[in-house]
Amino acid sequence: MRIAINSGLNDVAAAGIKAHAQTLKETSTPEEWNLLDEYSRLVSLHESDLLWTAAQGHRTLDFGELPGDEEEAATADPFAADPFAADPFATNEP
Repeated sequence: MRIAINSGLNDVAAAGIKAHAQTLKETSTPEEWNLLDEYSRLVSLHESDLLWTAAQGHRTLDFGELPGDEEEAATADPFAADPFAADPFATNEP
């Protein structure tokens, strides 16, 4: 995934993130591999966070779902409205 992200192949990285999340849900990890499995999960989560912050301005909400998925389009964006947009003290004068 790191190579895909660094090369600008976000669609390849997105497919890897989704597949990794699905594998984690479906497959139990043998105890001797827990450390490596957790490390790989954190790396994938980091890459997911990078994609989310670039597209939506916030980190991953649900690991395995990415911006542009149908579920994301159906939900309202809690960060869409700028709470500081109307500043009553702002002036154009120096």
